[in-house]
Amino acid sequence: MTGIEKIVSRILEEANSLAQKTIDEANAKARAITDEARTEADKTANAIDERSKVDVANYKERIVSAADTQAKKALLEAKQELITQAIEKAYQEFLNQGDASYFDAIIKLVEQYAEPDKGEIYFNAKDKARINPQVEGRIKDAAKNAKGELTFASESRDIEGGFVLVYGGVEINCSIRAIFDAKQSELQDLVQKNLFA
Repeated sequence: MTGIEKIVSRILEEANSLAQKTIDEANAKARAITDEARTEADKTANAIDERSKVDVANYKERIVSAADTQAKKALLEAKQELITQAIEKAYQEFLNQGDASYFDAIIKLVEQYAEPDKGEIYFNAKDKARINPQVEGRIKDAAKNAKGELTFASESRDIEGGFVLVYGGVEINCSIRAIFDAKQSELQDLVQKNLFA
């Protein structure tokens, strides 16, 4: 081998050595970059996974809460419906009770609402037809006990039950519907205690 060949050979060896060193450094950098990217990707994936778990848990909590709210609302509506039905049933039973107990209740209402004044009492056509002289006397006595006087009006009122008192143009609606409506809140509380206690 000649001197030039040796020099060329040595240059080639150094070039190959430098090229190999550059390739090795590039491969090491590539591995480092890949490892770092893999680590970052794992961190990002873990963060996304954790966020997804939190989002899923929050969504599940919202769904359960919404379902619970809907169930409570449905239960409240069902209870309210039962209360309304119970009050309406009591109303109908009051109207349809026998004459003796019905007019006993009417007389108690006259005692409660009669005023110490002269007035008229109005009934519906059905009740007017079934008032006997004894009931009429008891109603007049109840008015007298209140230091008043009631006369029975010749015309009837369009009410389902109960009566209307009129004193000098001022009406006191003592129809059973008006009394039930006025006592609605108390009746609802009473029925709720009895049904759901």
